[in-house]
Amino acid sequence: MARFKSWRSYQDFERSVQQDRRYVRSAESEDFLSAIRATAAARKVSLKKYDIFYRAQLGHDWRDEGRENERFEVECALPPERMKPHSDKGAALLRRAFFSLFMGVC
Repeated sequence: MARFKSWRSYQDFERSVQQDRRYVRSAESEDFLSAIRATAAARKVSLKKYDIFYRAQLGHDWRDEGRENERFEVECALPPERMKPHSDKGAALLRRAFFSLFMGVC
């Protein structure tokens, strides 16, 4: 079974495509793509009809850390409520309208 050379294989491939050559691939890029092809079946997931997925929002929040006399802020993940679309905006309204129309919900 093909394996990735390192945990940075994707970043190396991305840099190669963006900064070096896009259409003429290096041996390392070819190895990375071969590993993707060889391992893709193991990552296959079946989805059920009407499963709902949300795209995580890009960004970060801040939290305080340190001792009493030595406090500082560090980056941390956004809170869970920021990981779902607002129910009264954009895609959520469109999704509700779609389900209402096709599911007969008023």
